[in-house]
Amino acid sequence: MHDIPDKIIQEAASLFLKYGIKSVTMDDISSSLGISKKTVYQYFHDKKEIVNRVAKNHLENEKKIFEEIHSNAENAIDKLYRHSIFMRESFEKMNPVVIYELKKYYKDAWQLFLEYKKNVFSKRMIETLREGINQGYFRKNIDPEILINLRFEIMQMIADGRLFPPDKYDFREVQIQLFDHFIHGILTEKGHVLMNNYFKSVQNHEI
Repeated sequence: MHDIPDKIIQEAASLFLKYGIKSVTMDDISSSLGISKKTVYQYFHDKKEIVNRVAKNHLENEKKIFEEIHSNAENAIDKLYRHSIFMRESFEKMNPVVIYELKKYYKDAWQLFLEYKKNVFSKRMIETLREGINQGYFRKNIDPEILINLRFEIMQMIADGRLFPPDKYDFREVQIQLFDHFIHGILTEKGHVLMNNYFKSVQNHEI
C-alpha cells in the first residue's frame, strides 16, 4: 500500500509530460493506473497537490543530476556540454505547454521551480562561468552574475508564452537556440574549439 502514492505521482508525471497538465484529469490518472478515482483521493486532496508533488520530485531529481554533472565534469566546458545534452534530452520528453501551464495555473509548483533555479541552477552556473574564465575558456570581461541573472529572466519570459506563443513556436527549439546563443557569447577561441570537440565526439554536431 505504501507504494501507491509514488505510483500515482510517477504516472501523473508521465501523463503531464506527454499531454500537458491541464488536459490530464484525475480520472485519466486513475484509469491509467487501473485503480479507482476514490483511491487517488485517499492519498491526494486534489490535482493541485499532485502537480506540486510531481514538480518537487522532478526538481529533486534534476538537482541530483545537476550536482553529478558538476562533480564529475573535467572542466567548465564539460559542465556546460553535459548540461546542454541533459537539457536537450529533457525537452524531447516534454510537451512544450507544460512550463507555460505550470506558470499560469499552478503558482505553488511554479514557485518551487523559481526557487530551484535561483538556489541551485543560478548558483552553480555562476560558479561554472567563473571557473571557465580562470581556465581560459570563457571571456575575461564577462560578468557571471549579470549573464546568469539575465538567462534566468529569459527562461521566465519564455515560460510566459507572450514572446514565443506555444502555438507558433516549439518550446524546445527556442530553449536550444537561446542556449546556443548564450554559449557563443561567452566562449573564447580556446573554449569554442573544446566545446565543438565534445559535441563532435558523440554526435558530429557543432555549435
